[in-house]
Amino acid sequence: MSTTSIMVFGEIEITTNRALARAILMSQAAHAYISAINATRELAKALETLVSVLPSHALARLTGDQKRWLTGRLQEIHKYVADLSRSNEAAMVSRLPILNKWVRKIQDSTEDLGDIIEDLVLIDDADFRNLISTCERSIISAEGEAVGAMHG
Repeated sequence: MSTTSIMVFGEIEITTNRALARAILMSQAAHAYISAINATRELAKALETLVSVLPSHALARLTGDQKRWLTGRLQEIHKYVADLSRSNEAAMVSRLPILNKWVRKIQDSTEDLGDIIEDLVLIDDADFRNLISTCERSIISAEGEAVGAMHG
């Protein structure tokens, strides 16, 4: 075998191996993309379902132990999805047409979840309830004065 044919085969071998590596990489990337689509969709649906089963009136009926457990678990979920929602990856993925609506739903549900956690934390806070009552009385009083001034 001549030196030229060995060099030509060496180039063929390198080029072939490089193409195989790229094919394997693309196959894995395509699989990862499909997995990302499915995982994003499933997370968005799971969060929407979670938020829908946590209306304020249901939270008010929970025992203290249930509220503490639920608050801790929701805070854990919120941490993960809030970090994800603010990540560079989420920003990049949200530009992809098939994923942007799911990322937006995750971000919306993350905000809703934060509000629910706030409700859980504040629902039994006596100071907070007193503040709300005081504000409510002030508003009612101010509305009464405004109505009286309009009739007077």
